[in-house]
Amino acid sequence: MSGVLLRLCGAVLGGLGLFAAFPPLSYGLLAPVSIALLLLVAASCRPSAGFGYGLLAGCIFFSLHFSWAGEASGDLIPQLALALSQALFTGLVVATWSAMCRARWTHCPLLFIPAAALVWAGAELARSLWPFGGIAWGTLAFSQVDSPLVRLAPWGSTMLVSAAVVICGAALSLALMRVRSGRLFVGAGLALSGALIFALPWALPLPTAAPAGTLRLGYVQGIVPRAGSLPEGRDQALTVTENLSTATRAINPEEVDLVVWPESASDHDIREYPRARALVSETSTYLGVPLLLGTQSYERDTTGKAISRTNDLVVYLPTETGGEVSAVYSKQHPVPFGEYMPYRDFFRKFSSAVDLVSVDMRAGTKPAVLDIPVGERALRESSPGGKTSAPGTKSTTARLATPICFEVALGDVGSEAIRQGAQLYVVATNNASFGDSAESAQQFDMVRFRAVEYQRIALQVSTVGISGVVETNGAVRERTEPWTQAAHTTTVALHEGLTPAARFYPYYRNGLLAAAGAVGGIAWVGYARLRWKKG
Repeated sequence: MSGVLLRLCGAVLGGLGLFAAFPPLSYGLLAPVSIALLLLVAASCRPSAGFGYGLLAGCIFFSLHFSWAGEASGDLIPQLALALSQALFTGLVVATWSAMCRARWTHCPLLFIPAAALVWAGAELARSLWPFGGIAWGTLAFSQVDSPLVRLAPWGSTMLVSAAVVICGAALSLALMRVRSGRLFVGAGLALSGALIFALPWALPLPTAAPAGTLRLGYVQGIVPRAGSLPEGRDQALTVTENLSTATRAINPEEVDLVVWPESASDHDIREYPRARALVSETSTYLGVPLLLGTQSYERDTTGKAISRTNDLVVYLPTETGGEVSAVYSKQHPVPFGEYMPYRDFFRKFSSAVDLVSVDMRAGTKPAVLDIPVGERALRESSPGGKTSAPGTKSTTARLATPICFEVALGDVGSEAIRQGAQLYVVATNNASFGDSAESAQQFDMVRFRAVEYQRIALQVSTVGISGVVETNGAVRERTEPWTQAAHTTTVALHEGLTPAARFYPYYRNGLLAAAGAVGGIAWVGYARLRWKKG
């Protein structure tokens, strides 16, 4: 078999393996194996060819991983365009690895292995920031929620976990190179080192703090009618709110201190649309406790036409007059091409799907935290032995981290909320547009990762599933099935304190970008000098 064909097979298998590491398949062990394949490809070709092979692997991985983008738009072009934009980063990484190999960095494993990890983790971080605010979907760390490596999350966030995956893969690739050259003992040592790096985090303690209190929580998955299932003239947005209100009646008000509805629980702004507000007020009155729900607010011109909107989570309190909004969080990172359309006129030339986003969403400016007044019956101070004491007088407010939907993938949003004192991590999301794709499962794995990273109980509440509760070690306490109506109650611990990942995230981010840029630059300079010497 020719070298080109072998490299093509390596790139294809590497892309397929990365896809299989994430939901819907979730074979996380394939992530380091796929990295090893891509490194072997990089070691056997020039950087220009490495870019092509990396681009191919990235296109395969991301086009399959982003299947939900085609589901949401009804058009394959947005899905492929999104995949290509992310695959460019993979191509650049593999080309840089190839430059390292050509500069003989592989002769020194202690240099090559961490350098390869820095470049990959730096590229992942860069694509989570750029273009259009970036997208962090497909970050290697999120594939490791069931592996020992997830226990590194509280110490270094996604950056450390992704780097560890690459370190394991790089050790495996160098082991194969040494074995192929006849250095069996060196190869065995490298392979064993990679396996130990993968397994040893099981012994790493999680920096768990004692709970500061508990909160009795209810959450509701009300279901969204599938496309075409409603009678003509029926208001789908109002139907969603009605379904949530109906499902909430299964909750005993005496058993909860807060009830959470998902993102887009009312796409009609409850502050200006009477029928939606009436449903929310009736439910709030029935519960007698705060209701956290997703809605939208609209900026209108002088004719009343909506010209922009925000994606909001609001705290709705019951009052004698029916209820009121006490606090609002507006999504800081609207999704490009999903919630707003950059360069609308330009992209319309390629697909009419741009007009599915009829009103562009603008970004919020405040941190993703909301204070919930829950009263003495909600917060109870923990006593020794894990028992609960009498109602506490220390606080009558629970502070929640409230990233909305895709913001769960962004470390900046969550870590800032934790530094602001959030005691519980709550993700409200609307997955209805993504049909039966793996998007919701992929997102739920990110919630599991954040629970470990921040050492907070985490909750995902979806319109159509998956909804569920995650412990601070990433274990799933309970979860719903997709496309089912459900109402659950549970008691969750409220945690305080900062993990290193939350406390130092901005420094980690800036340091990684600088280090990855420096390492990549040195590799390319070394490769250029080598070519110049060879004439």
